[in-house]
Amino acid sequence: MDITKHHYYSLARDHKSPPAAKMVRLAQELADLSHALPFEHTNSVFVRVDRSRVDIMKAMIAGATGTPYAHGLYEYDIFFTNEYPA
Repeated sequence: MDITKHHYYSLARDHKSPPAAKMVRLAQELADLSHALPFEHTNSVFVRVDRSRVDIMKAMIAGATGTPYAHGLYEYDIFFTNEYPA
């Protein structure tokens, strides 16, 4: 993933040394995500994580049938600051 195209790129660049507690917590949550995200033809969530910075992610959410968001794809840029998980 090219993080220079991420909405929070400049903020992430300023947080160069993430604390160990943050990285351990994110690693645990990423392990859970691999089994917990919905993957159906009408309702799915996809998450991409930067290889060098697991605190920088992109998510794509497919709108669920029966909601105003049905048949839409919604992209989100996610960055966890060094204060995470507080």
